[in-house]
Amino acid sequence: MEIKIPNFDDLFTEKEIKEMERILNEALEKNIINSTNVVNSVLELQNSTGEIVKKSLKEFYGSKVYKNSISRYLISVKNFGDDRMRLYNDNGMDLEFSKVNNPQKIAINEYLDYYTENGLNAKFNQPLRELIYKSISQGISQTEMIDKLKKYVAGGKDESGKLKSYIKNVALQGADAYTSIVDQKITDKYFDKITGYTVVGSLIDTSSPQCEYCVKNLKRLISKDDWVEVEKIAKKNGLIEGTTFKDLPTNKLHYQCRHSFVPKLT
Repeated sequence: MEIKIPNFDDLFTEKEIKEMERILNEALEKNIINSTNVVNSVLELQNSTGEIVKKSLKEFYGSKVYKNSISRYLISVKNFGDDRMRLYNDNGMDLEFSKVNNPQKIAINEYLDYYTENGLNAKFNQPLRELIYKSISQGISQTEMIDKLKKYVAGGKDESGKLKSYIKNVALQGADAYTSIVDQKITDKYFDKITGYTVVGSLIDTSSPQCEYCVKNLKRLISKDDWVEVEKIAKKNGLIEGTTFKDLPTNKLHYQCRHSFVPKLT
């Protein structure tokens, strides 16, 4: 069975990302200008950093490109889930589409929440606020501050911007969450026939010891007999409490695990 791995370029085009970066930067620049004054040659804030970021993001969320991109994302991710179901059905495994739609929708909505103001706060908003505050404290000019913000959002010649990186991570996690529900449905229905899981996804520098073990030592195939050792390693390195061999497609091997666990049937 061929397993399709979600591609970020299938979810958001480079043109869309660039346009979103431009809109957010323009909103930040406008609100910085409107919220700062030069007093005795020193730049002072007239509004809090929270207000500046909140107003800027509100304009960003209201933009046409953002709304269109999210709509396109939902369509693309649904296609990933539908393709996964067709693969299973083509291989003689009966999975009704109607039984999956609601939980899939819930999974996607959970990840879309990360795009809201509250969701962005810890990973994106807070560093943005700190950058503005530190810039004011260091006494840099308004122009220099705006330049720093642009580099944070869109990056420069030597680094990728934080907005693209954040959107990419959340988008791929959302796509994975969507298709993982299909894998879990198959696992629940055919568990007695399942011999193990195929681990899909690459390793990165911060990959967990359990994921490295499964990819390198087990050659991406986790059998039922392998689970005792995998569980032992995982429990020391962030396994979600209560995780069993049966619910690997949903819980995976740790919090925010970037791998998929596709059931392998006899």
